[in-house]
Amino acid sequence: RTEPPLRGHDHLVPPVRTMATTNHLEEKRKALFNGRVDRLKTQEEHDLYDAIEDLTPFTTLNLSSKHMGCREAQVLSSAIIDKRNVTNGKILLSITDLDLSRNNISDDGALALSQALTTNSTITKLDLCWNRIADSGAAAIGAVLGPAQRIDDLNLSHNVITDVGCAALCRAMLTNLTLTIVDLSFNRIGPGGAASLGRMLQQNQRLISVDLANNSIGDTGITAIAAMLSTNRTLETLNLDNNDIHCGPATPVLADALVANENLKVLKLSHNRLGDQGAAILALGLQTNQTIEVLDLTFNRVIEPDRYRGERIEI
Repeated sequence: RTEPPLRGHDHLVPPVRTMATTNHLEEKRKALFNGRVDRLKTQEEHDLYDAIEDLTPFTTLNLSSKHMGCREAQVLSSAIIDKRNVTNGKILLSITDLDLSRNNISDDGALALSQALTTNSTITKLDLCWNRIADSGAAAIGAVLGPAQRIDDLNLSHNVITDVGCAALCRAMLTNLTLTIVDLSFNRIGPGGAASLGRMLQQNQRLISVDLANNSIGDTGITAIAAMLSTNRTLETLNLDNNDIHCGPATPVLADALVANENLKVLKLSHNRLGDQGAAILALGLQTNQTIEVLDLTFNRVIEPDRYRGERIEI
């Protein structure tokens, strides 16, 4: 039997899943990974609908590294809507996991995607890392993180978001009732963004994991984070690796916060500049803390690591 030619958007077929039900879909996937289709080319929305019509049983759509730009994001966004909102009779995707990482959708693509997400009630995991998204794109995504949204896992790492975009996201997360995991690592967030996060996390009672690694919150930012840790009762994992944090007035404040905090399990502070004095202060604060499982102080210019290294402290 001769295999029918691939259509313009057949590369939307996700990687092999246990939900595969037909040999036809399996052959499409093999064609994808053989390199026969590597980019969205068709510009008409109805072609996109035709291409995804057979994919309704799937809940994961992996479009990572597909060279997607703003236009492709706009075309895709028109299909990410609830079935109840369809008026042309087509059956569209009801995906829960959307991976658009390592593309180039930029702010305009993020805006188009946010407009689609306002009517979507199925997506729970959204990966937009490595997409050159800046502040306006972050604000657009934040605008859909209202109390009616279902997204619980948001990855915006490796973008170009600054304090302004971070503040917009934090305002949205104040009222969000579903988000539990946020990754903002490898952006351009400074002390102002850390202050916004600190204020938001004093009120937010849903987030359990926040990743701010490889930003520039500095000593001023860690002060705001420490104030939050004294009152927050839900956060379990906080990554502050490589954030230009020194041993200074904020360090005892952070140690006191660890004494008061009763829920944080993992605190990552590697690749900063805390030194021996900072390690000693934090180790002292950890003595009365019963919940921290890992305090990562590796690569902090500690000269005598054996003095502080222990079952829960990594140096």
